[in-house]
This record gives sequence, C-alpha cells and structure tokens, in this order.
Amino acid sequence: IEATYGLASVDVSTGEFAVTELEDLSDLWSEVNRIGPAECLFSEDFESQEILDQINIELKATINYLPDWRFDHQSARSELLDHFSILSLDGFGCENMLAATCAAGALIYYLHETQKQEVLHIQSLRTYTNHNFMVLDADTLRNLELIQSMRDGSSKGTLLEMLDQTMTSMGARCLKQWLLQPHLKTDLINQRLEAVDELKSRIALQEELREALREMYDIQRLISRISLGTANAREVLA
Repeated sequence: IEATYGLASVDVSTGEFAVTELEDLSDLWSEVNRIGPAECLFSEDFESQEILDQINIELKATINYLPDWRFDHQSARSELLDHFSILSLDGFGCENMLAATCAAGALIYYLHETQKQEVLHIQSLRTYTNHNFMVLDADTLRNLELIQSMRDGSSKGTLLEMLDQTMTSMGARCLKQWLLQPHLKTDLINQRLEAVDELKSRIALQEELREALREMYDIQRLISRISLGTANAREVLA
C-alpha cells in the first residue's frame, strides 16, 4: 500500500528531527498523539477535519498552515538539501519517500521563517517506519497509563513514574520514547535485555555510572542553546 501521509517532527530545544510515512488517517493520528506536539503545521488543502479537531481538543496544540506549494516535493527537497548542505537525501534514507520529504522540507522552511536565529543545531534527519515499532493508538496509551494517569493526566502512578530512575534529562526523554514506541526487532530487544542484565549484576558499576551521570548537563539542549545564541556564561562553561 502506498503511503499517503508524510509526518515530520522536530524538537527545537534538542535539535532532534525525524520523519516517517503513514498509510491512513488512523495511523497518522496515532503517531501525532504519540509525539504530543505543541504546534502542528499542515498544508492548506489538508481535508481531515476530524484530525484537526482531535489535535485541537485532545492535544490542545496550535495549528498553523502553509500554502500547498510549500509541500511540493521539489521545493521541499531543495529546502532540505540547502539546510544540510548535501546533494542527496540518500544518507538520511528518505530520498525515495516523497510524502516524508514534502513534510520535512516544509517544516524546515517554517523553522527558518519563524525562528529568530538560524537552526544550525538541526544537523541530522532520522527516518523511521512504524513497521519496526509497535503502534499504540490513543486509547491504548490512555488505558495502559504509560505516561499519563487517567485520573488527572499527571505522571503519578504511571508506568513511566515507576520505571524512571534516570539520572539525566536525556535519559528521561529516551525512556519515554521507548515506552511510547516499543521496538519489534528481536535482536535489539535482546541487546537491551543483555545490557540490563549486565548492569544488574555489577552493583559497583551502577553506582559509578550514577555518580558520573548525576553531574552531566543536558547536552542536547545545551548544544541547541549555544547554536541559537541563548546560552548563558555558566552553560557555555559547562
């Protein structure tokens, strides 16, 4: 089945930039809900009022639009090539993903137009497909209380709260992503289990790592703040 929807997401505070393609509106909504954006960008000809209503009501995200031609493949591809100073998108794995390229290029254009500084800290584009991950729709996420309690929407009593003993903000973000996007690849799952087993059996190493990580700054966001020119002297010295 040919994918019909391209979805790109970016966290300006960390520079993480990702893109994928979805086959139907149900998959599109599930992925948007998983990401939980504060702002969504659509082409002016986007026709699903249901998706727009869900984003507005359930996510309370700001919705903005760009002219349809900004999502044109040639225009969007050129935006990406110029931003990354490359000749092809093959290195990112999306050269032949037309819908994904359209979404990512339009998003990069929007960032250049709306940010007060250059977004030079966005240095890579991660291409992924939901074939490698378990898709958890909005109802499943809500009922399992993975990251939000059904009672008050907080993290209290959720699986994330129970598991989160991370020492850094980067680790916390990674754990949250793993919970919301469980991997299906057996070899990767086994690698993670082996790593957990190794650390579980080496208590001294656990403590050494905890002590080292406890002093670590949020490197991803620090790099972004330096690139955007918003870092203070203390952060630069870090």
